[in-house]
Amino acid sequence: MHAIPLYLIFVPVILSLVIYLAERRFVSRLIFPVQALLWALYILLIRAMPESGVFLYRVGGWPDDTGITLKADSLSLAFLGMTLLVWTMVILFSWDQHKDDVKYLFFLTFLEGTFLGLLLVNDLFSFYLAVEICSIVAGLLVIFKRDGWSLRAGLYYMLINSMGMQAYLLGMIFVYMLTGTLNWDIATHRLAWMPASPAVLAAFVLMVSGVCVKAAFAPTFNWLSRAHGAAPAPVSALLSAVLVKAGVYGFIRICQLFGRPMTGDFFLYLGFVTAIAGLILALAWVLRRLPGGALRGHGGLKLVASLAVGPRERVLVVDVGGEQLVLGVTSHQVSLLHRLEQPLPAEPPGEGFAALLAKRMQRDA
Repeated sequence: MHAIPLYLIFVPVILSLVIYLAERRFVSRLIFPVQALLWALYILLIRAMPESGVFLYRVGGWPDDTGITLKADSLSLAFLGMTLLVWTMVILFSWDQHKDDVKYLFFLTFLEGTFLGLLLVNDLFSFYLAVEICSIVAGLLVIFKRDGWSLRAGLYYMLINSMGMQAYLLGMIFVYMLTGTLNWDIATHRLAWMPASPAVLAAFVLMVSGVCVKAAFAPTFNWLSRAHGAAPAPVSALLSAVLVKAGVYGFIRICQLFGRPMTGDFFLYLGFVTAIAGLILALAWVLRRLPGGALRGHGGLKLVASLAVGPRERVLVVDVGGEQLVLGVTSHQVSLLHRLEQPLPAEPPGEGFAALLAKRMQRDA
């Protein structure tokens, strides 16, 4: 019973190795009973929580300040439940397409075990290792389509996240120099008795900067759109619902480590300002796409209609001085596809741009 956190980590990791080494289709079906077992272990962990609300498991029985300790509290339990729910839905969603793909299932289950470990470790260095492993495996899943765009996006994802975690690592070194331990709880207790100093401030700034990159906080969010656009749909769901939250989880833990006097209300105000800015940008985006809110003409140039035909490919109808041109737009070039002899009319209710364009091109032909 006391080793439940250890089982939550190593059960999916061991399953991933079995799937990869066996290379048998029937072995991959074990992913469903193992997922049910993880849910059972999660429920047992909730039932085993002591009155203090903190469940500790000391790996090897070593002292807390030098050994590896696994910890479950209300915060980690909430993230554990969210993680298991999302992973179960992703497995069900991607099963028909990837049920015989041994490498995909290996990476998916290995990543689950590593992420569960990230939520349960109670020392700063193990957290760093877990985040780095998650970033590498998630990057490999982003690259899984094996095309040029996926390769660039996956490598960019791994590079940016690794650079962010190097800042965390430097901050962790400062914490160790100040407290003599890497245990979250012991370091929190010792830092609480220390006066504010440049070393404490440097440790806080470095560690927060590292996890903010992982959480895709502004202005370090530019890697997120690339990874989402290149990754398979199930992996994109994991990036949004779970993996980005690793940075949020780390951010909360770091704020607990240094205490409220260090953070104050700065992040509350920052969150409020960014939320308002995001709302304004979202409303502007919606207004531009409402009827009559499309892009206006500039110097005789006007966008008449647009149709997405791929992740980064679109067909546009552009009015240039009264003549309408059909353009094909990709991430690398813009090509003239057709010149419309008669202008494309406004879209009638119930008839989309694709149907209108097809009719007009047939008529011109």
